[in-house]
Amino acid sequence: MRTYDITLTITPHMVVWPGDPKVSLKRTSSIASGDSSNVSQITMSCHTGTHVDAPDHFLNNGKTVESLSLDLLVGRAYVLHLPDVNLITASVLMDADIPPRTRRLLFKTRNSDYWAKGNKEFQTDFVGLSVDAAELLVDRNVRLVGIDYLSIAPFKLGKP
Repeated sequence: MRTYDITLTITPHMVVWPGDPKVSLKRTSSIASGDSSNVSQITMSCHTGTHVDAPDHFLNNGKTVESLSLDLLVGRAYVLHLPDVNLITASVLMDADIPPRTRRLLFKTRNSDYWAKGNKEFQTDFVGLSVDAAELLVDRNVRLVGIDYLSIAPFKLGKP
């Protein structure tokens, strides 16, 4: 199985969710300054860049990220390219011809353009998943869903 790295590089200038702290990188010790090693400190929200939202993020008493099985997070995934969609609905998914045994589904949308162009401002019109699409994926036993922005839920919904 071929492995693809789809993570974003963490930088102090990257887009973060409104209200979340900006990324801060600071050198705390330096060999050049006489210290025995180079050590850095990073401060950021756990929802920065490429990240995993555990069920606990929106469900009281949901599983936390450290309790998720790595088997869920690693393995074959189907990438669905939807460049012209503003909202991923159940209808869009039914028309997409997703293989029936898909357990990990990654959406590549126009959101990728924000990252590729180096956009520094949070975009409220990012492509997300509608409630009926999420329900369809649950019904189809899709265990992992990923998207190319900071949330799977459209900004105006607030909560998936």
